[in-house]
Amino acid sequence: THDQVEAMTMADTIVVLRAGRVEQVGTPLALYNHPANRFVAGFIGSPQMNFLPVTVAAATADSVTVQLPGGGTLALPHSGATTARGAALVLGIRPEHLRLADGASFGVISLYAEQVEHLGGHSLVYGTVSGEGATRATAHVDGQTTVRAGDTVAVALPVAACHLFAADEAGLAH
Repeated sequence: THDQVEAMTMADTIVVLRAGRVEQVGTPLALYNHPANRFVAGFIGSPQMNFLPVTVAAATADSVTVQLPGGGTLALPHSGATTARGAALVLGIRPEHLRLADGASFGVISLYAEQVEHLGGHSLVYGTVSGEGATRATAHVDGQTTVRAGDTVAVALPVAACHLFAADEAGLAH
């Protein structure tokens, strides 16, 4: 099926295809929580995963620190793949994992809210991430938020929910 919601709710195993090529095979939750590449990460989930351009600031065998849009940094676990300082990567995070933050600079991005969709028990904040370029992002906020269109809010990136992808969409960077 082309309907990812149908596949996620009815399937035991999903095969994600792109142009006749198998991108990933697994259970619905395995694909959702551990996508093999940006294509799978962006295809599974609604709203789709946010993708932020980042640059490697430092790397060791155990961690990689990335420069976030707007100037903050974030240290993430690293499986040992070679990641050179200055390399361009893409950080993926699902909208429901973003959290409104207190403004600390570590692991936080600024989101300019362009539209807020109040849905009763939660709200979706659609906006642009500050920094270079016009990177779009969506935050799924629990409850009835006070954020309004035109506000700029600090949004935290929980380390456990972040995925690093190669900039060329070939796969995971770690």
